[in-house]
Amino acid sequence: MKRERNYGLDLFRMFSMFCVIILHLLGHGGALKATSTNANFATLWFWEIAAYPAVNCFVLLSGFVGYRSARIYPKISNILSVILSTLFYSLAAFFIYRFVFAQETTLAQFAFSALPILTTQYWFVSAYVGMFLLSPIINFFVYKAERKLLVLASVITLTLTILSMLKDPFAFANGYSTMWFVLLYMLGAIIKKEDVLNKLSVMNGLVCIAIGFSITLGTKLACAFLGSPFSALQNRFISYCSPTVLLMAIGWLTVFSKVKTTPITNKAISFITPSVFSVYLIHDNPFIRELFIANKFTFINAYNPIIASGIILSAALAVFFMCLLIDEIRVVLFKFLRVSQITTALEKKIKAVYAILVKRISA
Repeated sequence: MKRERNYGLDLFRMFSMFCVIILHLLGHGGALKATSTNANFATLWFWEIAAYPAVNCFVLLSGFVGYRSARIYPKISNILSVILSTLFYSLAAFFIYRFVFAQETTLAQFAFSALPILTTQYWFVSAYVGMFLLSPIINFFVYKAERKLLVLASVITLTLTILSMLKDPFAFANGYSTMWFVLLYMLGAIIKKEDVLNKLSVMNGLVCIAIGFSITLGTKLACAFLGSPFSALQNRFISYCSPTVLLMAIGWLTVFSKVKTTPITNKAISFITPSVFSVYLIHDNPFIRELFIANKFTFINAYNPIIASGIILSAALAVFFMCLLIDEIRVVLFKFLRVSQITTALEKKIKAVYAILVKRISA
């Protein structure tokens, strides 16, 4: 029997990408570094921390939708599509930067663009591919483990997040790592297997978000305004590995899993969803970032908090939809080149080679 699609989770993916854009406009855009008043400082950090769970949201969702008891191995064609899209935008951005905008480039920059995953042109993709390669092991563990062991794994993960707030003893790199993605994927898979979301309500999710947000923002503002010696502690909870940021991500996953959609909205969601990841690949490419985002949003500090908030949210929305429109070029090109058929064929070949290796090793 065909499983009914939860379009609320697709909306969750869109929401997460919108938050990623906010993070980039505030961070790469220079707005956070140029805050000139206490009111603006508090307002911009309000939006920064509200958006901070975005990366965790993406990876948690990957574990949640990637785990199925009937399929331990993930779809290889999906990751191949991600890799090809990443390569496409990495090279396209390089040539646009070099020939359309007539900017100087080096051979090293071209090499980095031609090998975007190995050279971490997109840190998220590099960490995500590493996680994907390990996902069959994670799925198998979650599938075979009893509830007590899964609870223990969850508790250990939470403990690691708390300890990582000290001096990063486990090399999580504040969440910019495959190791952190593996733990998030495992949590998402556990949530799926144990049917956790059906045991939680929207209110439970909102409470998680409120608690995580209040602690993170409260610590940031209190330590910043109190000054030395507390200033060194102001970013203690602002990390992808932070337990409060993780709590917010779980809360958002819970809330969006309960969203009810209509047939009309489902069509719009189905049209947008395939291009959501491309929004990241386009706007956060190093060359595109340098041209259109880097230090381009320091000006908002000249406005009051309400207008500054409106500018950031409007700009993030504009970037989101502009990137969706741009991605239509890739969609048409990939259809013309029959990329979907190619990745499916490659998946079959990879599985065949894998089956042969397993047979020989097991002999």
